[in-house]
Amino acid sequence: MEKKVETKGYTNEDVCNSRAEKLKETWTNVINAQKKLYEEHDDIVDRINSNKERIKELRKEEASNVIEYVRGRLNRLSASRIDILLCHCQNMLNGNIDNTVLTFSEGDLEK
Repeated sequence: MEKKVETKGYTNEDVCNSRAEKLKETWTNVINAQKKLYEEHDDIVDRINSNKERIKELRKEEASNVIEYVRGRLNRLSASRIDILLCHCQNMLNGNIDNTVLTFSEGDLEK
């Protein structure tokens, strides 16, 4: 059983052209949406990479601060305290701990 299309005075060619135009428009919309998604994806990747770089910089900065502290007070720090501080530096540089920043005071020297 063949289904006939009601064209209401339009020729089959007119109907095909109209549908072709709608398909082209839909295809263009899909392509534009895909481009927008790719751009958003690229923006997200850029932000992720930027955050990773910032984390690396913060890790290096924290390790540098701890090492500077140890160097300045080497003769007054106990071996166990030095070991703890160096372990903190290693963990920070290896990414084992983040968002942990040591603050130093003179009371730390007796521990």
